[in-house]
Amino acid sequence: MTRPVLATLANPVSPEREGEFNTWYDEAHLKEMSAVPGVAGITRYRLADGPGAESAEHRYLTLYELDGDPADVLAEIRTRSQSMTRSDAYDAAGSRMALWVPVGGGSA
Repeated sequence: MTRPVLATLANPVSPEREGEFNTWYDEAHLKEMSAVPGVAGITRYRLADGPGAESAEHRYLTLYELDGDPADVLAEIRTRSQSMTRSDAYDAAGSRMALWVPVGGGSA
């Protein structure tokens, strides 16, 4: 069964802080998000070099696979976000987040 995903597009605040951004994301943020009831899986991606990369607004994509009512999971994320570890290497103002739901019968 294909599940809804919460997609987050993000960047570090500067190229010089990319290592710090990735350390925080991998060692703190993903652990805290994994503990949220209804977050069934998490996959991070980095933008590949090549066609289109130079004009991309974001370099990182994270997909949070949701299990259960997405509204309930998002409400729990909002509640817990107040106590989650923060990093000033993360460009919070420039990040984007959207909920995506499956269309059709799934993959071929």
